Amino acid sequence: MAVLALPCRADEFAAFRSPTGNIGCEYFGSGIRCDVTGGIVPLPPTPKDCQLDWGQGYEMTRTGSVNVVCAGDTALGARAVLKYGTSWSKGGITCRSASTGIRCTNASGHGFSLARGQTRRF
Repeated sequence: MAVLALPCRADEFAAFRSPTGNIGCEYFGSGIRCDVTGGIVPLPPTPKDCQLDWGQGYEMTRTGSVNVVCAGDTALGARAVLKYGTSWSKGGITCRSASTGIRCTNASGHGFSLARGQTRRF
């Protein structure tokens, strides 16, 4: 299970949300985490090594696969809005906002899409 909440410089951090506020993302220089109100759907079983909240979103690094979030905090609540039809990119990760949700991909072509009540990782 990946852990992205590592110390980073201020220029390595970014946070944004969907216009509705139902999706929030945080970039930590090593990767990105995005949470969605209501959690991911369908929710996979909680692994034994997750002792915190399970399934509020997805996380990934610049390369490699996507993981389900196991954390005691949330990425929801950012002030900056990623308007529909716009993209955000940094460190090999790109996220695009649409009225249907937020979709993020990494340099390996892996990623996820989040919308309230419907999520997918690829």
